[in-house]
Amino acid sequence: MMPTRLFAKCKFTLKHIFMYMIVFCVTFIIYCITNTTVLNVRKPLLKFHPREFSNSSHKTILLWTSFFGSSSWNVNFKLPKCKRYSPKTCELTSDRSRLETSEAVLFHLGNIVTIPSERRTQQIWVLFNMEPLPKIRRDLKQYNGVFNWTSWYRRQSTVPMYYGWVETKLDKSGAVLKDIFAEKTKMAFWAASNCEDDAHRYRTVKELQGYIDVDTYGECGDIQCSRWDKTCNEKLKKYKFVLSFENCHCKDYVTEKYWLALQREQIPIVHGGADYKALVPPRSFINVRDFPSISALATYIITVAQNRTLYNSYFDWMRYYHLPPCLETMNCFDLENYFCSLCGALHDRGIPGQTYTNLYKWATDDLPQCKEYTILVEQFIEDPLQDRSLSED
Repeated sequence: MMPTRLFAKCKFTLKHIFMYMIVFCVTFIIYCITNTTVLNVRKPLLKFHPREFSNSSHKTILLWTSFFGSSSWNVNFKLPKCKRYSPKTCELTSDRSRLETSEAVLFHLGNIVTIPSERRTQQIWVLFNMEPLPKIRRDLKQYNGVFNWTSWYRRQSTVPMYYGWVETKLDKSGAVLKDIFAEKTKMAFWAASNCEDDAHRYRTVKELQGYIDVDTYGECGDIQCSRWDKTCNEKLKKYKFVLSFENCHCKDYVTEKYWLALQREQIPIVHGGADYKALVPPRSFINVRDFPSISALATYIITVAQNRTLYNSYFDWMRYYHLPPCLETMNCFDLENYFCSLCGALHDRGIPGQTYTNLYKWATDDLPQCKEYTILVEQFIEDPLQDRSLSED
């Protein structure tokens, strides 16, 4: 029996060889591009390593830089609020001669001039920053592989520092809400001191003013009023809504504009890049991004403003949460509370040893909505509000 040939006999010509070479080259190029992308995505931002943990119950935190000109960071170096960690304690110092004996060294990104040339292996270097990318004005790549921990407004930070927060009520029984609607006599306001408009806030405000009354406060607004003035604060409390528009739409960036609205018992109308549902009390705000147009947003605002029950429902969160004391003094930065959190982290053996090998990539993972700083300021010459700055930050 004749054997059966499963494949036809192939005859290779120069034409076939040339075609095969083209297919191979194209396949190889696609493979390289695909795998390069995968490698870039998988490139670790953090390098983990054993943490040399000190058994000391007292740890020193060295403030290597100042904080907006204050060498003491405007806090009590004895950290009186840290009694919850007793008998474990921490101490702050700005004495650089104590570098060798400090468990942690804290750097405020905006005030870094120099960094120590050496460090002990068990020492933790912490980078503190509250500014979004467009405001940092530094090349973060120079700090790749330098810092162990981060303290930013971002949730992924090792020890986050937020502009504000609420605390859960331990006793929720008998919580009766007052009629906040009855205390409000004006519609909405916006306050601003930052005249840059990368986030197009002024355009949104102007369009919204075509539908509802929006008073503008601040250096470039129509009304001058300092939020530290008690008379001014009482005036602001009369508004039902506050336009809490962020000047940068960055991940987790929720500034005091939102938190001060809660302190004044108002509904913040938010516009930013944060996942507000994950960061603030439920149903405590109105999000611009939830509406297909400014006119639709305005229609809903009018509906809420005219309905007592609906308006008061935006304060149901007060049954379950309360604002910490820092917000009651109009100061959303509670640095002493932050330092206590940092103190607790230093005593926590569960936090591994680590180094941010690619701090730049970690900080810029939400581009392009959160733009990097550039010296080229965009000029909105067609926008008549370009020279009119209004904001609470």
